[in-house]
Amino acid sequence: MKYKFYSFLFFFFGSAIHFQLQAQQHENIIKLGLIEPFYSGMGVAFERFIGDTKFSVQAYGSLTNRKVTIWENLQPTLFGFGGELQGRYYFANTKRKTISGIYNGVFAKYLQNKISMMLPEGEAVFLDGNSRIAGLLIGYQQGFFNRFFIDVSLGSGYHIADYSGKFSDKGRIIPSLISSGFVPKFDIKAGIAF
Repeated sequence: MKYKFYSFLFFFFGSAIHFQLQAQQHENIIKLGLIEPFYSGMGVAFERFIGDTKFSVQAYGSLTNRKVTIWENLQPTLFGFGGELQGRYYFANTKRKTISGIYNGVFAKYLQNKISMMLPEGEAVFLDGNSRIAGLLIGYQQGFFNRFFIDVSLGSGYHIADYSGKFSDKGRIIPSLISSGFVPKFDIKAGIAF
C-alpha cells in the first residue's frame, strides 16, 4: 500500500510539472494527505480561494481499508470513508498576494466506518455507524517554487458518535471512533497550486 501511495505521489507531482500554467496568482490547490498512508488510507483535498481575499474553502475526502486487532487471532477489516469541509482565514495581507502563511478556521467532518469479517456462517459485523466532528483549527501553509505547498494544521473538535454492533459499548474497540467528546486534530498535506 505504501509503495502504491508513493508511486501515485511521484506521478501526481511529476504530471503537474508538465502543465504550462501562467505565472499568476493561483486560486486553487489540490493536496494529498501524508498521514493517511500510515493507516492504510488515502485522502485528497481541494482548496479554493475566494476572489482576491484572504478566505478559502477546502473540501477533503478520505478512504480507509485496514485490519484491526480485537484479540490475538481476531483481526477484522475496518472499512471507512469520510468528508470534511473547512473555512479558512489567512493572516498574511489585507489583499492576498500569496496562498502561504498562517491561517485559522472552522471545520466539519463526517466519517462512516464498518468493522467486519467473513465467517463460515456469513459476515460478522463488530461495529457499524458514523461520526460527526465540528471544531476549530490553526495551521501554516508554505509554498515552494511558486507551485508546490506543504500544509500543516492542528486543532480540536467535538465528536458525536453513532455506532451499533457487537462492540459498540463505549471503550470496547477503537475508543476514538465510538467515544463522544473533544478530540484532537492533526494534518499534514502536500499539494500543487493551479
